[in-house]
Amino acid sequence: MKLINIPSTLRLALPSALAAFLYGTTAFAAYPEKPIQIVVPYAAGSGSDFIARTLADELSKSMGKPVMVINKPGADGRIGTEFVVNSAPDGYTLMVATAASHSANPNLIKNLPYDPVKDFSHIALLTSDPMILAVNPKAGTSLSEFVARARTKELSFGYGSTTSLVATSTFNQLAQITALPVPYKSQPPAAMDAASGQVDYLFADGTSVGALIKSGRLLGFAVTGQQRSAMFPDIPTFAEQGFKTFTLQGWVGLAAPAGTPESIVSKLNAEVRKALTNPEVVAKYRTNGKTVQPNTAAEQTSLVQHQLSAWASRVSAAGLDEAKH
Repeated sequence: MKLINIPSTLRLALPSALAAFLYGTTAFAAYPEKPIQIVVPYAAGSGSDFIARTLADELSKSMGKPVMVINKPGADGRIGTEFVVNSAPDGYTLMVATAASHSANPNLIKNLPYDPVKDFSHIALLTSDPMILAVNPKAGTSLSEFVARARTKELSFGYGSTTSLVATSTFNQLAQITALPVPYKSQPPAAMDAASGQVDYLFADGTSVGALIKSGRLLGFAVTGQQRSAMFPDIPTFAEQGFKTFTLQGWVGLAAPAGTPESIVSKLNAEVRKALTNPEVVAKYRTNGKTVQPNTAAEQTSLVQHQLSAWASRVSAAGLDEAKH
């Protein structure tokens, strides 16, 4: 029998190719084999932090390995996001991708160190998040009174995320008011300063301002989005109060570094979808003003692409693209 002569270069390549094949068919099937970390590129106490921790608790139970939340705030979410981009695409470092990190930042920040689509394997949508206009009581007791005051006296607004900046700038333009912007590292301290009167108002998610509104330290005048918030059903939408075109909505998803194997992405998507059908998880999100909207990985990638374009229009309409930094 004649033996086939295999070139030496091919003989050297065969073991690694075989190893890669076996790794792809066996190791990924056993995923996860160690703890998983979900990076939140914002501070503890923020809306995205709450979303991540609620999900992590559920995934820890269903996947049989600890799922930990790691906060890496700073630079409008760039620090944590870039950390994930540069992590191994093995399914053990994930992140909550948000409208701030993946929709607003690319349209507001020059030389962003990541591409919101190409540098990620997008896994699933977790929630959609309307924002609340929260105002210090001294600045007005109703939306109309607040707008009237803001047109005659320059007020200040705080923002701890780029989505908050875009939302406020859009509202200011529609309401024909001018206000002084005051940046913060995250939403919670901006909300606290609004409650104490250091700034007059802000746009934030329910997690950041909910307790302050319930205590009366801030007044909630309107919510973005098409429907009222389950957290504050008595607060009308902007559309109900004459701002028909102001339906800006935030979103939060789960993502991994680009190149994460499809088998791992599929498994994570299935686990997330299962978690988001748990009535307890749904209730936790709902009471914090967040709507659960699970989807497929392909649908989430399409959503990120669409939202990138949609927020570009919002940034341009608010005149913020001229101040891109």
